[in-house]
Amino acid sequence: MEPFLKTILVFSFLLLALPELAMSAREPTKLAGDQQNVHEMSKHLRQMRIHGFLLWASMGFLMPVAVLAIRMSSHVQCGKTLRMLFYSHVIVQMVAIFLAIAGAVLAVESFENAFNNAHQRVGLALYALMLLQLLLGFCRTHRRGRGRMIWYFLHWFSGTGLCIMAIVTVYLGLHAYHAKTQEESTRIWTILFTAEVSVVGFVYLLQDRWDYVMKQGTTIPGHEQITPADHLATHPPRIAMKVVGDVRNGAA
Repeated sequence: MEPFLKTILVFSFLLLALPELAMSAREPTKLAGDQQNVHEMSKHLRQMRIHGFLLWASMGFLMPVAVLAIRMSSHVQCGKTLRMLFYSHVIVQMVAIFLAIAGAVLAVESFENAFNNAHQRVGLALYALMLLQLLLGFCRTHRRGRGRMIWYFLHWFSGTGLCIMAIVTVYLGLHAYHAKTQEESTRIWTILFTAEVSVVGFVYLLQDRWDYVMKQGTTIPGHEQITPADHLATHPPRIAMKVVGDVRNGAA
């Protein structure tokens, strides 16, 4: 009887202990798997941040700066300053293109490129427009050469469209990053980028009116400013003249 009880006790112990032993054996494997997933997720987020920084630095900052630099040349007469602005425009644009290519290579190697969202589709169109702008830069004609007007229009149109699409792509990228992480807020980055776009837009518009602003407060001989009082004194309103004429006719 006693051997039988001992057998039952041993068997019961094994039934209770074996699941615990199996769980403890699987625990290191589960922990290793969780750590691997966390590592992969952290690496993916880091690659997304690097991609976003490269594209912002390229198309969200350097390209608008290059546009502002070349627009300044229309208000400059010094040949040395003109050359400096032109080469600054070219160099900054080339750096921006290299950064954009680096961002594209990172996206191709690290991300899923199914082009099933707006950010990827607009980004693809953006790279096509950037390639067109690069080709137009190498095909630049002489200022008085044949086809200069067509080249200038294409260069201006593609450059302006490139900057606008770059701004849209940055906003879409911030939205995609927030949707991907669900934990990190992009509100502060959206506010900062909006402030940057506002400053660039203000400077862009100010450049068109800078000469007019600088001429305010100065008098050019032969172009004295005419005040409303001077205008009325020189050219009386027709209604007032008619009233005066009617009064004179009545008195007569």
